Amino acid sequence: MMKYSELIWYLAKLDLQSRFRKSKLGILWVFIQVSSFSIGAGFIWAAIFNLDPVDFVPFLAIGFSLWGLFVGVCVEGSGTFIAAQGYIKQVTVPLKVYILRVFLTQSLLFLISFSVSILILILVGKFHFVNFLYAFPGFFILTLFSVSVVFLMAYIGIRFRDVQHALVGIFQLLFVLTPVIYPPSVLIERGLGFAIYLNPFASLIDIIRTPLLHSQFANLQSYYTSILTIFFVSLLGWAAYRVLHKKVVYLL
Repeated sequence: MMKYSELIWYLAKLDLQSRFRKSKLGILWVFIQVSSFSIGAGFIWAAIFNLDPVDFVPFLAIGFSLWGLFVGVCVEGSGTFIAAQGYIKQVTVPLKVYILRVFLTQSLLFLISFSVSILILILVGKFHFVNFLYAFPGFFILTLFSVSVVFLMAYIGIRFRDVQHALVGIFQLLFVLTPVIYPPSVLIERGLGFAIYLNPFASLIDIIRTPLLHSQFANLQSYYTSILTIFFVSLLGWAAYRVLHKKVVYLL
């Protein structure tokens, strides 16, 4: 795919430009939205949960930026081939180009939103380079997860057009059941630990957030759950590829 790298970057750049077309601040709106939510909501929820804002605001910022990535790769991933149908019908390039296009676009948006977390960590005095070394396995797993999800959802979305719309509602519910805006202990103490232990998104957040905030690796169970999730998603993606790859053009 190296020979298509420039094309992938070009398509991702077009996606970002079209998303913020005629906007004076452009892509900076991602930074503004995440920072305003993380700081504003962080202080409010810290008071509700009786937590220290210095600890909770970076906790919320990291979780919120990761959640944006999860929603992006799933929802936007399901529209991968639909959004690229004009190219697919006219240009002969591997379909993986469009999959990597969506992955790259969502990754760039994530990096911008995640920069808010880094800035907050610096401001509250919790930024340590060694924490990123602890988080490195988590970022690697997160990358594999994102690619595998876009790959799977691209084929699922072309076969079932309602998936993209259904995912919006599903993620609204999952947001409540995932420790994005509250510590996992809140659910565990109320007998709802299954929402943590059976939720792969909770594990994916944990393998990034725990190292960055506490200078240590996350619970091994979180790594096992995340790797198992990638394996399961990749298996489904390969099955969808075998069945639908040659039918993509006809399904558009």
